[in-house]
Amino acid sequence: MLAWLHRIFALSILSSTPLLIHYVAEWNRLHEYFFSFVSSDLTLYKYDYIIVGGGSAGSVLASRLTENPQINILLIEAGGHPHFLTGIPAFTPYLQLSPYDWSFETEKQDEACKGMIGNRCKWPRGKMLGGTAGMNYMLYVRGNKRDFDEWEEMGFEGWGYEKVLPYFKKSELQLGRYAHDTKHHGTEGNVPVSDSIYITPMAKVYKELAQLAGLPIRDYNAENQTGFDIPQLTMRNGWRGDPYRSYIEPIMNKRPNLKILTYSHVTKLLFDDNKKIVTGVELLRFGKTYNVSASKEIILSAGAIGSPTILMHSGVGHAQHLKDLNIPLVKDLPVGDNLQDHITTMLGPLLVNQSASFDVIETMSFSTMWDYFVHGKGPLTISSDAIIFREAINNFPSAQILFMPISMTSDLVE
Repeated sequence: MLAWLHRIFALSILSSTPLLIHYVAEWNRLHEYFFSFVSSDLTLYKYDYIIVGGGSAGSVLASRLTENPQINILLIEAGGHPHFLTGIPAFTPYLQLSPYDWSFETEKQDEACKGMIGNRCKWPRGKMLGGTAGMNYMLYVRGNKRDFDEWEEMGFEGWGYEKVLPYFKKSELQLGRYAHDTKHHGTEGNVPVSDSIYITPMAKVYKELAQLAGLPIRDYNAENQTGFDIPQLTMRNGWRGDPYRSYIEPIMNKRPNLKILTYSHVTKLLFDDNKKIVTGVELLRFGKTYNVSASKEIILSAGAIGSPTILMHSGVGHAQHLKDLNIPLVKDLPVGDNLQDHITTMLGPLLVNQSASFDVIETMSFSTMWDYFVHGKGPLTISSDAIIFREAINNFPSAQILFMPISMTSDLVE
């Protein structure tokens, strides 16, 4: 009887979660529509900088720039404020294809997405303050030392590993087992970095497999990535530590020189009469078009898809492509070329002799919710069990293996 009650409780919570997420997102949008007054002519406001996109880059820029009270900033975001449900790690899959997601889909792929309908993959991108970091799996992985050094060797001065390391440390609030390593980690930044709080018994198996393969246990955010580690996550006390919660929320309504305009989709850039200098942006908000200008800079940080789209709508892109779309040419540039996402594939399922994977239905209970909301721990903090970087040549990893003990029959993934 108790087992059935437990299952009914779990199913009722999980089945209502997508509806609740949609309801809250729509309520926030309607509240903004009816109670947020915006002048019909935003050019009446005087801004030094306009930041287009409130994701990982835009949130940090808004926070850093407004430290100077003499600078006025307008941060424009197409989505709204994230709800507290977006901060629960185990609810991450429910954010995909929700109002918090742009719900992009790739074009038909010749060499990828072969298991998907029409060879097209879903491509989740965050549509909210905090951006995609508000709906990802929170893995804190900086990148390989050699990548940064190669960038500098190619002529990108200042991008070498030793040059960027101080900025990683400045942004980091290391709360886990590597806090003592002050050479590679920071403890006074905005971005909380914690060890995985909840891991399944399979983590021990993965560790033993790594040791049998001769892989060392090491911090993959130090100089040498090759090896095994328990993942480091952008999380604090069990809650997601995305850029909104780390950079925007702490200063909300505390800095009069920062104005945040949500549910505002920038459609194109505005140029001066000579088409040489960007002076402002055109945006669409609840069916109305507004123009707004800045005296110093327009900072385009709308993401790998959003930024090129805005540029091309503004007349900056391939001349023939813009001509085909009847967009007046401002500058012929290869905008949108070379877009790549990292190659990934699923391995498994792996069968074991005991119940080890995370099944959200079996896990959800009153005690689970108590552990999470009161103590910030338990299964609702789950992300992944382990991470391995395999070496190719000269300590430069060629593959990243991420172990996620998810039941293939679980409702956690579609």
